[in-house]
Amino acid sequence: MKSGEEYVPDRGDLLWLSFSPQKGHEQAGRRPAVCLSPSIYNGKTGLGLFCPV
Repeated sequence: MKSGEEYVPDRGDLLWLSFSPQKGHEQAGRRPAVCLSPSIYNGKTGLGLFCPV
């Protein structure tokens, strides 16, 4: 990745995400998550599908 480029996560990447605010009994705060959606989708839509681990 070059300096100044925006990072687009790819399927299988492990990231730290902030899951705040939480609702009910969900765990909040900074937690590891795995990316489930491909980078093409993430880059074009600006959205991604992640699963906390």
